[in-house]
Amino acid sequence: MLLEDQGYQVATCDSYDCGHKRLRQQAWDATLIEMELGRSRAGLKLAQEAKALDKAPLVILSTGYPTEEALRKALQLRVDYLLMRPAEAEEMTRFLHRELARRESLRER
Repeated sequence: MLLEDQGYQVATCDSYDCGHKRLRQQAWDATLIEMELGRSRAGLKLAQEAKALDKAPLVILSTGYPTEEALRKALQLRVDYLLMRPAEAEEMTRFLHRELARRESLRER
């Protein structure tokens, strides 16, 4: 897996329930959430929950089926990055590296 090859610890989920549980099991630096999770746009709900955490991770929301309504909701949630597929893997990893480094430098101050 691309992120594991770059030294990141990665956990995956294939449902809203799994993602909901994982968000509460430990603190995450970042999340990559599929907007169409479970075919009901449950990814938006999961992204909202992630953003509401005390130590909110970076929230990257991914979609291959953008609708105006879903994009508006993602903007309202203030997701950190909206990944529109198809996309190059480097697009997401560049954002992830940059933002994690920025957060780390802010913590060191």
